Amino acid sequence: PSNPTPPFPIGYVPCDELLSASAAQMRADMGSSVPQDISNSLWAFATMRHYPGAPLLDAAAARAAATAPRFKPQEVANTLWSFATLGHDPGAPLLDTLASQAAARVGAFRPQAVSNSLWAFAKLGYSPGHGVLDAVAAHVGGSLHQYTAQELANSLWALAALEFHPGAPL
Repeated sequence: PSNPTPPFPIGYVPCDELLSASAAQMRADMGSSVPQDISNSLWAFATMRHYPGAPLLDAAAARAAATAPRFKPQEVANTLWSFATLGHDPGAPLLDTLASQAAARVGAFRPQAVSNSLWAFAKLGYSPGHGVLDAVAAHVGGSLHQYTAQELANSLWALAALEFHPGAPL
């Protein structure tokens, strides 16, 4: 058949045993994880609203910090969004590194990635500093036509929550 019935109902969330086993396997494999592994796994747990535990999240934050220069813009955004959604502070080493990545390569970030990254910084209560926020705000201001209303609203909310007020109007 052209449209087979999915094996699980829509909205299905795997049982706790599967999620716990997946978290344990991810932690065991963390030393060889590449940025996409880290980003996708964290995103999956966050999307399912399943907190996999501080030991895994701390290990993921350490590995992400070590491999951050290889992160693509979407991996930066997904990793930040995941930690914020899970309510887990990954620590300054990772946040500082990802903030620097965002500032240096903001032109390669899609609007949703910019918006999600700013939202995550605000949700985590982490200010990446005026240099980073200046670079990101300037990029947003120069590409407003590419942003959806939701992306723009989230970006502006995050800047306000971070108590950042650009000197020039966006």
